[in-house]
Amino acid sequence: MSGSALAGGAWEHPSQLAKGSADTAPPLLAWLWAAAFAALAVAAFFHLAGKLAMPQSQAFLTFNQERVEAFASAQAPDALRIALLGNSRLKYGTLGEAELAALAADLGHRPMRFLRLVNNWAVFEDFAALESAILAARPDVVVLQMDLLAQERAEPARALLLRDYVEWLLV
Repeated sequence: MSGSALAGGAWEHPSQLAKGSADTAPPLLAWLWAAAFAALAVAAFFHLAGKLAMPQSQAFLTFNQERVEAFASAQAPDALRIALLGNSRLKYGTLGEAELAALAADLGHRPMRFLRLVNNWAVFEDFAALESAILAARPDVVVLQMDLLAQERAEPARALLLRDYVEWLLV
């Protein structure tokens, strides 16, 4: 603006400024191009981030390693020991471990001990690091959700899970 309130000059309304002066906003088309470029940059980031070799969540592995060890060391010699591996369909579509054991008892079956290893958007490779611990626990039955063998993690799911791995990349 040509005048300044601090210097005692008069304030000019933006409509009174000459076209093309430094005080006018860029044209709408420039804003649209800038927004399109920013959206393209964000989409490219998520696309490329989905291609990264993302490691398994260490919190998931540590938590479930401890659960598998507790399952292996539990004293229940006459109990049928069942390990279930799956994604959110198994997680939300079945009862919890204690509820499954109670249901089996209510139905008159022999005692059963369950270990549910589940992870949202899981694929088989998510459980690969736990394989030796699961086998060492020697469950009598292993129930494997078929989807784990037939799926790869979809790009949108990778983008949603990216926040867990950005921290890993920065550390």
